[in-house]
Amino acid sequence: ALQAATSPTTQQSTAGLPSSSDKNPVVDDIALQQIKTRRGQAQFRRALIEAYDGKCAFSGCDVLDVLESAHVMPHAQGGSYAVSNGLLLRADLHTLFDLRLICIDENRKIRIADSLYGTMYQEFEGKVVRLPNHQQHDESVSKENDMRQI
Repeated sequence: ALQAATSPTTQQSTAGLPSSSDKNPVVDDIALQQIKTRRGQAQFRRALIEAYDGKCAFSGCDVLDVLESAHVMPHAQGGSYAVSNGLLLRADLHTLFDLRLICIDENRKIRIADSLYGTMYQEFEGKVVRLPNHQQHDESVSKENDMRQI
């Protein structure tokens, strides 16, 4: 039975992977960052869904399958998984937010980049961001977002 477990097929599928005898397997910074991100992401999303009553902070969309947890201060730049560092956003709006084509001003109003005028996203310009169901989050979001101006 032991020999069957080390058949040529099994050996072939694990070729190139570090073996248990490797003392120092190579793990790069990108891989470590991805692991760190994955570990907190699901819990962060659940917390934001609860804080925003399952609705996008920008659009009010309530289709959970398209809502994502967005970091105000990016996780890769030291942002935390605290709800105060997050927004629940529709996937397309999250992408625009990460690309800095859409942001929130000091009055909690959405601002869009010039390149978005004349597109479907123009409807968001000047719209007030939905607040989470606790006030502590609002103050932190405004403060953190000041660093993400377009």
